[in-house]
Amino acid sequence: MNNTKARTLAAVQEKLTGFLVPTFLYFTKKEWEEREEALLKRISSTFEGSRLAVRSSASDEDGRDSSKAGEYESVLKVPSGEERAVKQAVDKVFQSYHRNGNPVDSDEVIVQEMLEETSMSGVIFTYDLNSGAPYYVINYDDVSGKTDTVTSGDGQHANRTLYIHRGAIRSIRSDRFRALIDAVRELEEVMESEFLDIEFAMGRDLVPYLLQARSITTRPNWNRAVARRLDAAQ
Repeated sequence: MNNTKARTLAAVQEKLTGFLVPTFLYFTKKEWEEREEALLKRISSTFEGSRLAVRSSASDEDGRDSSKAGEYESVLKVPSGEERAVKQAVDKVFQSYHRNGNPVDSDEVIVQEMLEETSMSGVIFTYDLNSGAPYYVINYDDVSGKTDTVTSGDGQHANRTLYIHRGAIRSIRSDRFRALIDAVRELEEVMESEFLDIEFAMGRDLVPYLLQARSITTRPNWNRAVARRLDAAQ
């Protein structure tokens, strides 16, 4: 699946039972320029006073062979009922696309319900990024209650990492990590790929939320001999 961040979420959300996808809207730069007022009203009515995460979904962001993860802006905790704040946030995200040249009409922005009550958030890679070894690698923050500390690299609690061998998932004893890995394995089936880079959050009720899924782009650099040795040692 080779798509924008927004279109990937739209394609998988109705097919998933393990992950929930927070309510979101998305629109292109062209649509924003032509229908800004109508979109602002739609945002206000859709989210009914909730706070928002306004996130990038550029056309060059999530390719199969290259990724621009972290290059573009996200604006968090935007009050959905304040049109001026929403407009400023959307404009800020679109303007950040200038870092890699002029934005194109097909560049998108995601406006999404902000998850406020989380017990854990982070990023999970379905194989080790450096070697291709068959481990689920979970970088997570289960202290701050924020959803962006791992992806931004900010915060003292953003450096926890757990490795789970892909052949040993039946040995997982933790309820929260079992729920997360079960959701990830279903996502692999839906996206027809085992090689995923996933941004997630988890509610206090241990429900996993999918914020983003893209292809791992480091595969051409993997040393398969190292991966086979690690796998054989299990």
